[in-house]
Amino acid sequence: MDQKSRGGFEKNLAKKGIKGSFETCPTTFKRDYFTSFMTKLLVLESLTLFGKLFNLSSETLSSLYAFDKFVSVAMIFLLIGYFGVAYWESKKYSSCTSCQIGNIIGTTIKFAAIALILFFAAKFLVAPA
Repeated sequence: MDQKSRGGFEKNLAKKGIKGSFETCPTTFKRDYFTSFMTKLLVLESLTLFGKLFNLSSETLSSLYAFDKFVSVAMIFLLIGYFGVAYWESKKYSSCTSCQIGNIIGTTIKFAAIALILFFAAKFLVAPA
């Protein structure tokens, strides 16, 4: 609907006592930045699991394990931030809340499970003896 027709339609609705509301879901959400950043961190953490295959020194393995611990702690805060921003966005746009809460919970559980698996894998595979 073009802008001129939309304005006329809203005026017509307003005359009848109904205020027009044409709210739509945005094509991008702020929570997408969280998921993108978390994905990149998890990919980097998964790459550190191959450290022992390359016969790296114990100092390097120690540095990789420190990075893994940092990513694990950062993931906790990023997941909390993601859940908060995503929940706020789902309440902000009333036209798209029906399935958003399930999507938010599912994404949070998925990222938490992957982070937990990578944390324990790093503990057993990367941590220097």
